[in-house]
Amino acid sequence: MTSYKWRCNNYILPEIGDLLREYNRILITAPDGLKNIYKCLIEKYGGLISEKEVYFSAHGSYGACDLPVSEINSLKPDLIIHIGHNEYPFNSYLPGNVRIIYLPAKHVRKPSLQELELIYARLRDEGYRRVGIVATIQHTSITTIIRDFLEEKGINAFIGKSGIPVMEEGQILGCELSAIYSVKGKVDVFLVVAGGFFHALGVYLASQRPVMIYDPYTGVVRDYTRKAYSVLAKRYYLVEKVRNSPYHSLGLIIGSSPGQYRPKLLRLLYEKSISKGYKPYLVSSSILDMDRLIAIDNGLNLDFYVVTSCPRLPIDDLSDFYKPVLTPGEFRMVLEDLKEYVFPW
Repeated sequence: MTSYKWRCNNYILPEIGDLLREYNRILITAPDGLKNIYKCLIEKYGGLISEKEVYFSAHGSYGACDLPVSEINSLKPDLIIHIGHNEYPFNSYLPGNVRIIYLPAKHVRKPSLQELELIYARLRDEGYRRVGIVATIQHTSITTIIRDFLEEKGINAFIGKSGIPVMEEGQILGCELSAIYSVKGKVDVFLVVAGGFFHALGVYLASQRPVMIYDPYTGVVRDYTRKAYSVLAKRYYLVEKVRNSPYHSLGLIIGSSPGQYRPKLLRLLYEKSISKGYKPYLVSSSILDMDRLIAIDNGLNLDFYVVTSCPRLPIDDLSDFYKPVLTPGEFRMVLEDLKEYVFPW
């Protein structure tokens, strides 16, 4: 188990002094929301850092799946330190012979008694008696606090557990939600411990169970079910549009980051699409946003697109594109004539 030794603002992190001593050319990456930890590293390890060739990456880093490949290939570091997440379980390759260390950042705030009472009251008022609890890596340490409190109040609470060894108890990612399947049959509702709506939407799409959010940054408790259902309805609409339209050509988009380069999935969808009469074109994109997709479509003018790099891009970033953009799971629904929604892959 990782030992957390020092604090930066509202997070605690593992000690890395020995790593800084061992390596000479170091690239440090972090999501934008955690880049303020860079300054803490300089304050804590300034002497060591000044003796080394240390680069602080400006790359957005949307997760442990999203390492800055071009920077790695150019800088050729001896060590990469990724702040904020644990190891990504689906890396298809790692660049060069570089060592990669993942430093999860654990948020220090714990739920107050008033917040715990609020969680209980919202569940009770909605008639939920069995709840599954999942969280992002920053907040997995407080899931047991919430579970124990709810159990004392007479609500059966279960913490999900992924079957993937690198995942912590109760931990979910935007694209790795196996923790919910371990308790799905036991619960009426999921409580997602995370800031914002991103992870709650993933839990709803994968489980189609009611979803409540406890935001540990603000202490707010929300019912996200209705909003998540509206997203699911739109995804069904796009699937049916592709299924029932005379579409012929499609773009299969692959990413280049270690966790977003999925050649086996790409090949599977490529071959299955041909067998169903489609004409697939392979598209690569290291960063995929609306502007990139418009540029791709201006060049190829295809009927629709399937994104194999990240299943959240079609849902969160590209849902308003003027042509259908599907996840691999949604395209599988088309290819295999499945009615039940498939998420993520």
